[in-house]
Amino acid sequence: MLAFALIVGGYFFVKRKNNVEKNVEKKEVSSPQKNEESEASLLKKLNTCIGCVNRNRERARDSYNRYASWVKDMEKGPIGDERHKYGLYTIYGGQYYCDNLQGEKMLPPELPEIDAKIADYLEAMRKLEAILIKVDKYYDNEDWKDDGMRKGKEMHPELVQHFNDFFDAESALIESVKTGGSSIADGLPPLVIALTDNVFLITKNIQQNPDVTTLKKLIDETEAQSERLSELPDYKENFESFENETNDLLKSAKKIMRNLKDGKPYNDEKRYFFRDINEWITAFNRLKPENSFLHIAEIQ
Repeated sequence: MLAFALIVGGYFFVKRKNNVEKNVEKKEVSSPQKNEESEASLLKKLNTCIGCVNRNRERARDSYNRYASWVKDMEKGPIGDERHKYGLYTIYGGQYYCDNLQGEKMLPPELPEIDAKIADYLEAMRKLEAILIKVDKYYDNEDWKDDGMRKGKEMHPELVQHFNDFFDAESALIESVKTGGSSIADGLPPLVIALTDNVFLITKNIQQNPDVTTLKKLIDETEAQSERLSELPDYKENFESFENETNDLLKSAKKIMRNLKDGKPYNDEKRYFFRDINEWITAFNRLKPENSFLHIAEIQ
């Protein structure tokens, strides 16, 4: 639960359906414009969920790990004789990123299962945010020196519980978003699907525990696939921009790979890579096969 944040790629496939009324002579058919609007609404809502999760995902884990770095026994809590006592990182909360996922502002369409998970997540997020502010102030002001760690001991069980509740709610929301549609890449050329799978593997490798040998192999395979995109019959119309974004992404991945190989830090390169992955996702979202709409949900 407390491992480094992962990138999780999910395909969400939405079939366009015609609305046919039974026992009625005149058939009502959904217009392409309405279908596209509906699909765009789904995409916006799912990506808003993702943006909300990404807002606090790594920060919450860093905060927990900072606290656990000096508390000797996380089951018992602080006792007062620890050599170092650090304040906790407060999370950013839901400001802006989660505004459209609650109350009257809730984005359409209505998705009962996901909406319930969103509500649980926001509640857990607010409770964690509140206690982190309180606990951080206590340790940052060194108030433990005045009460012999009494309040620190009292707050520990509640703090750990809110951490666990937040991580559980986060995991439940991610799983709900991931399964918000069928994992079917219908309508796209097999070459594009295979390339996309490799991009996910590259991203996961970089985000988890990078392995230079595996990373190089994936980069080489994806680069070869990208070069073949020009062979597709509708390359100019649909896949040229996608190829360009893929090549930019691979360029960033190669910089990380080289630093890994030379034993050098790669935090800056990693940040640029995730900037480029967002551009790649935008290009990917423009690929709209005739009978389907495909997009990526990204969890950092």
